Amino acid sequence: MALELGTLFPDQILVWCRAELKNSLNLAQIPSLVRNTLEMISYRIQGDSFGYSLDYIDYSTAIKVQKGVRYPTWKMSSTVGAVYGNVLKGLKLKNGVDSEYFFNAISRNLQPHGLLCYQEPRLLKDDAPSIEESTLQGSAIYRFVWDEIAPKWAYFLCLCQLIYEKKLAFGSLTKAIISSKYSNKILKELSQRPQALPVEPEITVDVLIPTLGREKYVEMLLDDLKAQSIVPKRVIIVEQEKEVDAGSQMPFLEQKEWPFEIKHLFSKRWGPCFARNLGLEHIQSEWTFLADDDIRLPENFFTKVIGQLTSLSLEAGTISCLLKGQKELHEEIHQTRIFGAGCSLVKSKALKNTRFDLAYEFGYAEDSDFGAQLRNQGVDVVYLPSPTILHLKAPVGGFREKMEFPWNSPNNNLKPSPTVMLFWHKHFSENQFLGNKLMIFFSFFSKFGRKNPFGFFKKFQKDWDRSLAFARKLESGELRISRTNA
Repeated sequence: MALELGTLFPDQILVWCRAELKNSLNLAQIPSLVRNTLEMISYRIQGDSFGYSLDYIDYSTAIKVQKGVRYPTWKMSSTVGAVYGNVLKGLKLKNGVDSEYFFNAISRNLQPHGLLCYQEPRLLKDDAPSIEESTLQGSAIYRFVWDEIAPKWAYFLCLCQLIYEKKLAFGSLTKAIISSKYSNKILKELSQRPQALPVEPEITVDVLIPTLGREKYVEMLLDDLKAQSIVPKRVIIVEQEKEVDAGSQMPFLEQKEWPFEIKHLFSKRWGPCFARNLGLEHIQSEWTFLADDDIRLPENFFTKVIGQLTSLSLEAGTISCLLKGQKELHEEIHQTRIFGAGCSLVKSKALKNTRFDLAYEFGYAEDSDFGAQLRNQGVDVVYLPSPTILHLKAPVGGFREKMEFPWNSPNNNLKPSPTVMLFWHKHFSENQFLGNKLMIFFSFFSKFGRKNPFGFFKKFQKDWDRSLAFARKLESGELRISRTNA
């Protein structure tokens, strides 16, 4: 029925709602909640459509859904939801699946191709009662994984449930494999594409550039900003002192004329997290572009990016940033699990309560953590495949200097890194964390463990525990990695 309605009413919002919740449906707000024709929203009052089983095999920020905000996730619900008819138009319904499977299959298939999917609590009024909601179980879960994700992950899920739940799911897996032979696939295409909107002339942009020892590259980036159709109002440069008592190495900031205000901050303390946080305190414009110091921007960059984000009513985008000769692998704007700290444009109001966590300083995952903070506030981050930023990957300077970490020794660099472990610990659900651990184990085993499996297992568990212990110290503030030229 839903697919037929999509064909009959492609330009209308189609709404589904459990009968028990019809009096709590926030019908008047729905037109403002479905902000464009490429969105699908739903809400589940309690629990998870898959009983949290899929957490074992998906390590994205889409899984640990924040219930109180509009949260980007492919996990949909048959409890209540809304979508434009054009999204359903032309799709095929699988044989023998219920509505819970149906809506999740649509979102899982079409999200990589540009469908924007959200858990939206405002679909229901505050007085909505708790009801018994539909949940996929047993072979239905395995059929979903086999058909909509990948067969290898069905086997991996079965292993996770055996190890962590002492649950034998071979029967459910077998049923899913058999039923998949008779199922038809949901088409992976959308009938519409977003059109960029004209950008208002009063739009203002601030640019934040942390830098260390890359003066020539900063000057080239400033020249690119100078040539934009939307010229930034303010460029905030946080210059880290390259050597002790070296002072600033950017005389061109004063010697050349620039069409924007330059806020030049100088610091003896190193670190990209500290530098970006220092610059964020001086943001004033409507939009903020977080930039690396060794990138080049094409013409009309801000006009094109803001036009695309505005057309989709979005507040944050990570823009394609490629090396010379590198090809873009994605064609469509889509929701992403990544965030680029050096190639992203964000509405400044979303940055008021967001900072780079100093626990990640000189490590990795600080940008992923920043993106997760945005999503936890209800700010979606999408990937824009165009326009393309050129990443020069400067051979000198930057922040990836060789650092000594307390968790490493001359003969052993601890893996996984405690900063990466910190991200998993903070932003993964319990089942995500366990599934990821098993996946990492197999990955490391294939590289290092074949010669001595028992010795490898012992070392892996020891290193995992040490990494987690250091991650907890970083999270609590008991341990900080910093470097200061003084």
